[in-house]
Amino acid sequence: MAIDQEFADEYTKQEKIQLGILYFAIGAFIYITHEKWVFPWIRWYASTAYCHSVFGYSGVLALWAGLFVGLPIFFGLLIGACTVWPGIKTLKQGQYPPKGSKVFKPTKILRGKAATFRGLRLLLAPCLFVAIAIWGAFQVPRMPKENSMKLDYSVCKASQASTWTSIAEQWTPVNSALGTKEK
Repeated sequence: MAIDQEFADEYTKQEKIQLGILYFAIGAFIYITHEKWVFPWIRWYASTAYCHSVFGYSGVLALWAGLFVGLPIFFGLLIGACTVWPGIKTLKQGQYPPKGSKVFKPTKILRGKAATFRGLRLLLAPCLFVAIAIWGAFQVPRMPKENSMKLDYSVCKASQASTWTSIAEQWTPVNSALGTKEK
C-alpha cells in the first residue's frame, strides 16, 4: 500500500522567471560594483596597508583582522539572514518546507525528526562562520607583522594622494549632476 506524499507549493513559471531576473540583476549589480570599486580598493589598501592606521591600530593588523574575523562574520550574517527565519519556522511548525513557503522544484514535505534535523541545520549554518571568526581572532596576533626595514614609505603619500584624486574624479559627474560647484 503506497502512502501519498505531500508536496510543497511551487512557484508558478511566471514567478520563477521574475525571481530569476531579480536574482540576475542583483548578482550583476554586485559583480559590477565589486569589479569597478571594491576589488581595486582592496588591492590598493593591501599593497599600502602599512601606510594606514585604523582606529589607532596598524593597517596591516586591520587587514588581517578583516580577513580572518570580518569576512567570516559578514558571510555568517549574510547566510543567517537567509536561513535563520526558515529554520525557526520549520522547528515551530514541525515541517519542512514551512507552511506558506514556495519552492522552485517539486519538494516532498518532511515531518518529524527529518524536519527537526533540517530546521536545526538551517539555524546552525551561520554558526560555522562564527566558529571560523573565533578561530581567526586567535590567528590574527600570529600573522606576520610589517618589517619596517623592507617597506618603501615613499609610496605612502603618493598612494594616498592618487587614490583620493581618482575617487574625486569618479564623483565629478555626480557633483555636476547635483549642481554642486567644484573648488
